[in-house]
Amino acid sequence: MPTNSILNPRSHHFLLLILLLLPFRLALAQDSESKNYDYFEMPLEQLLSTKVLSVSKQYQNVSDSPAAVYIITQDDILRSGVRSIADALRMAPGVQVAQSDTNSWAISIRGFNSITANKLLVMIDGRTVYNPLFAGTYWEIQDLFLEDIDRIEVVRGPGGALWSANAVNGIIHVITKHSSETQKDLVTGLYGNEEEGTLSGRYGNRFQGDNFYRAYAKHTRRDSSRSPAGGQAYDEYRDSRSGFRIDWDRNITLQGDIYHNDSDQINSTPISVSPFALIEEETIESKGANLLSRWEMDQTDGSSFSIQSYLDYTRRDQLLLKDERVIMDVESQYNLVPMGRHSLIFGGGYRMSYDDLGNSNVISFHPASRRDDLFSAFLHDEITLVPETWFLTLSSKAEHNDYTGFEFQPSARLQWHPDIDQTLWLAVTRAVRTPSRLERDLDLTTNYLGTTPPTEVILSANKSFDTEKMIAYEAGYRRQITPDLAVDLAVFYTDYNDLATVGFLPSSTGTLAIQAINGMTAETYGAEIVSSWNINSQFKVTGSYSFLDLSAHVEHSNGFDLETAEGLSPHHQASLRASWNIRRDLTLDGSIYYVDQLHENDVDDYTRLDLNLGWQIEEGLRFNVTGQNLMDQSHREFSSPTSINASEIERSVFGKITWEF
Repeated sequence: MPTNSILNPRSHHFLLLILLLLPFRLALAQDSESKNYDYFEMPLEQLLSTKVLSVSKQYQNVSDSPAAVYIITQDDILRSGVRSIADALRMAPGVQVAQSDTNSWAISIRGFNSITANKLLVMIDGRTVYNPLFAGTYWEIQDLFLEDIDRIEVVRGPGGALWSANAVNGIIHVITKHSSETQKDLVTGLYGNEEEGTLSGRYGNRFQGDNFYRAYAKHTRRDSSRSPAGGQAYDEYRDSRSGFRIDWDRNITLQGDIYHNDSDQINSTPISVSPFALIEEETIESKGANLLSRWEMDQTDGSSFSIQSYLDYTRRDQLLLKDERVIMDVESQYNLVPMGRHSLIFGGGYRMSYDDLGNSNVISFHPASRRDDLFSAFLHDEITLVPETWFLTLSSKAEHNDYTGFEFQPSARLQWHPDIDQTLWLAVTRAVRTPSRLERDLDLTTNYLGTTPPTEVILSANKSFDTEKMIAYEAGYRRQITPDLAVDLAVFYTDYNDLATVGFLPSSTGTLAIQAINGMTAETYGAEIVSSWNINSQFKVTGSYSFLDLSAHVEHSNGFDLETAEGLSPHHQASLRASWNIRRDLTLDGSIYYVDQLHENDVDDYTRLDLNLGWQIEEGLRFNVTGQNLMDQSHREFSSPTSINASEIERSVFGKITWEF
């Protein structure tokens, strides 16, 4: 048994924090009137009136949204004890969240999951954070000061009619608090058997009337995970970041972040002699900075105008690839005064992405540097068919990109409110995933097969790779059964065409030539249900279940029978979360997650138990003890056992102290 097992008392470094805090507790009376995170002060009928932005690009009640939407609140994040945005997404139904190792995640919605999942739009305060190199997200660098997050909006289903050509299967939108809501200074410290220390601090203040600002800094270090072969994997994680936000009244926002991240992994470089690969340890260095500005103006006639722009710089250094890029984005939106039955929104945007890729003898992009321009415009019309009862929403976005030219993504959504407590909605949407540099410009020597003589496998760029397309049919039912009991159901069927797969190319003896082609179709169908029940003023439960079936078919004559997507997302997922206010200064939260097996990666189904005990020592001072993955010493969630970077996610126990002053 490893010496850092939680069964070994000597590894419980967080107990030192308890001993340090014990004198404070002895000095307090048990009937302390200290402030507690009141998770139950808002009934569920008010939670369904929470405003959501990501469905229609305007604030709208959750109960009135004609889409499968779920909100992870600030209280959800704090009470669950999660350590990252990626971990928090487990709470949303229909989202496949799998931790591959300490610093890698596979996250998707409604299928097609992988470390490089490319059918999901991820945003932070309206700034897209997926990487144009492969149209996916590096989750290890998407970190924030968690206490500054207001909510995470999760939209299941396509959103390209308003947002982007990569919002194929869903949208994850992290929205931070207005700086007027973060005026108290805050310091947090976290330590445990897998957490080697996280220290965060925030300072907020006010200036010149109703103008506010905040600044934060955060450093995180996590221990390596467990190798399936035994011992520790080589995947330690270190991250440092800081940022600020300034809000002038409610109209102008300026915010930015800077970060530096080191993630360890093992690299395999192909060679032409036995054992046909050179194994090396490497540290992936990622760093970047972003600056975002937003101006929102309300007109006296009831219309509104907004313009947002951001500049994003990133650099990622690996042994075989260096990716340095700058993205500049500007978008405007105009909300017109309602005209009769019509409520119109329109807008447009421009994005420029420039990259410089450091080629190696294994990986090369042609050209090595490239500038891409993206122009877009959208129109959104919510039509009142019958006041307060029937509504029809028509939306469409047109984009022009440098790979495939014009792309159109229309959507039609119908909703019916039989009464104030019920909503039924239907939707038909077309969405696309435009090509990335990975398919169009990459030449790669992937491996050498152990044949005699050895066979070299070469992946060649495909300048003709086209857009992946889908049409989604969705329906949903949402009901407020009582003020303390609500249920939300969504069903869907999606038809995909021209999906990426691998095709053969003519090659010489001793060489196997392949390339990415649009040679696969697929269909998915499934259902997601979530229900929340405030049993009383001290106890709340939330349960969810998701079902997904995915069938993929290679139809190109030169295509591999490569239908791995079928086995990379679980058929069944379920969760049950409970929150208990034991007394005014003591809370207990528990979460049980069940995830079905992944056939492609030979990952067994597993059940995960997380517990978080919170103790409000005094007003402004709180201590939490959190246990994650408590049912297993370790288990794999995604990576194949034969992968060179395969790892098992270990049981983790840590303590966290939060001081607000």
